[in-house]
Amino acid sequence: MLIMKKILITFLSLLLFCPLCFAFDALDATSNYEFDYRFIDNPFEGQKMVSDKEFEQALERATPKPRKGFWSWIFRKEAPEPAPVVDFRLPNEMNSFNDVLNKKPVIIIGPAIFDAEGNVLPPGHYQVSYKENNLELSQGTNVVGKLKARPSKDDYESSSIIYARILEVNENFVKIIYANIDGTHEGYARIKKY
Repeated sequence: MLIMKKILITFLSLLLFCPLCFAFDALDATSNYEFDYRFIDNPFEGQKMVSDKEFEQALERATPKPRKGFWSWIFRKEAPEPAPVVDFRLPNEMNSFNDVLNKKPVIIIGPAIFDAEGNVLPPGHYQVSYKENNLELSQGTNVVGKLKARPSKDDYESSSIIYARILEVNENFVKIIYANIDGTHEGYARIKKY
């Protein structure tokens, strides 16, 4: 353990002091090294102009020539596949607006309730949507219940465009509220008593 500590201390001291030694040597006042700052004023000094003809000749020399002859079929390279085209366009604003309108809000029903047809809906999570004077309660893609809906003028102090809420009216009924950009609708459901 003691040897490991000595090795570690030696290594860290070398790591710390060696760069300082090189730095002091470079900054030593007795050294004759002086940095040339003239390139800042004229960065292209010493370069000669190249004519178009010389440029074209250099370009020709740099481009690989196709192989000809008996062994060319062995050294033939296949043309590389073109890079895939990436579409960087932003989505259409109307499509994103329609996506928002097609989302169904989710409510959590605590007690078991009866729908308009008398079927019992167990407690759970339900998506709410409005179609043809009915509030449709669905789980996944299956509509599991419908409630008769009527329009409402109350916006229930919501800050969103599309929302759904469930409110207890009394000990026997709950009110399910659904609102979208077209309007607010509410439906009543009877609570199943055990």
